[in-house]
Amino acid sequence: MPSWAAYIYYKGMVAMQSMKPKEPITTLAEAKKINIHSSVDGVHFDVPLTYHFRGYDQKNHGWPSVSEGQIAGTERPAVDFIHIYALLPDIASMSEENLAEFEVLGYGKKVMASLTHYRPWDYYFNNTFARVEQRSESPEVKGMLHYYDPHAKHDLYLSHDHATPDLTEIICNDEKFFHSISPSCGIKTSYRPPSDLVKSKHIEGVIFQLEYHFSSQYLEHWREIDQKLKSLFERFIRSAHNKQEYRTLSPIIHF
Repeated sequence: MPSWAAYIYYKGMVAMQSMKPKEPITTLAEAKKINIHSSVDGVHFDVPLTYHFRGYDQKNHGWPSVSEGQIAGTERPAVDFIHIYALLPDIASMSEENLAEFEVLGYGKKVMASLTHYRPWDYYFNNTFARVEQRSESPEVKGMLHYYDPHAKHDLYLSHDHATPDLTEIICNDEKFFHSISPSCGIKTSYRPPSDLVKSKHIEGVIFQLEYHFSSQYLEHWREIDQKLKSLFERFIRSAHNKQEYRTLSPIIHF
């Protein structure tokens, strides 16, 4: 009988229930030494585990199911998305000192970002854009075209009024309608890795979609947040670029 089997007494009868062995937990102290190695569209990223708050188990104070290959750095799975959580204003990863800020309900100081395959804007401008109403420039989002979507009930800020790979879109829900406990804004933009980091011909000129969300109280600082996030992803690429290349696995895994 396995040591993790348990006896359950039910209405005078004894039944045996199989219980899964407790998963090993990677602690915050251990996580500081671990990078999650992954690849999107042929570009390699080494992301510190401390940026993966999404997988953090608050009850057990750590990350369950981190594979030995990831810890040892011998796996580099191909993925569709890279998700990270960081704290404003410095785009900081998790630490013992700021853990409480990550665990705050709502956005607080958190910024949630994801990087994925580029998605063209043609469908949006050929369909949804026709319904938006133009508004005057917002002092919080200077230099951006301002619109209001009466159907979706949100303010819309665009860098261009037509489809282009370099488009930036900012959406903030109309709080007069939604009354959210934690009002937020979401940004979609493009990210191009530095050319010296994508030397292979099949990924030269690669472009990603970068999307991130944060509390609407930080809207006026969006350009600074944008620059810091892109610099962070560049750091992830440089970290992978400067290390020995690992075997790329075929399964698609979401972090």
